[in-house]
Amino acid sequence: MMKIALFCSGGQGPESQYTPEMTYAPKRAVDWDACADEEISLTFYVKLPGSLVVDTKNGMLSDRPEKVSCVPIPEDYSTDDIADLIASGRPDVAVAVTVPDIPYDWNQVRDAVVAEKLAARGIKTIAHEPDMAMAAFKKSVLNKMLFQNGFSVA
Repeated sequence: MMKIALFCSGGQGPESQYTPEMTYAPKRAVDWDACADEEISLTFYVKLPGSLVVDTKNGMLSDRPEKVSCVPIPEDYSTDDIADLIASGRPDVAVAVTVPDIPYDWNQVRDAVVAEKLAARGIKTIAHEPDMAMAAFKKSVLNKMLFQNGFSVA
């Protein structure tokens, strides 16, 4: 059985314009369960409230998937702590599921650093590189990088 860890190391913080009371239909649990089968074990590591990727109510997990495990990442965890938590599940591959926050966040950079730390432990990862995440923060740098790699930019 292949073990896949999905991770989102950044939740919507207290300054977020997303509120813990937001709910979504259909429930996220239904979507995550549809991804799992008898040959794939999925575990989701998420910093709460994480309402864009899992079902939450008032900052707590709710409507848990039946086939997918959800492991909350404590608020005070560093990128090393998060990588240790994910690695303890011994996944075959770890996939970053980065979500944005409003008005501004470092979620994609944090996920990229966690992926880098997991890769250093020998865990295969699917995520963007930290330098790409940093480039995306500044429009002029991102446009230059895209242009240098053959993409049309405004």
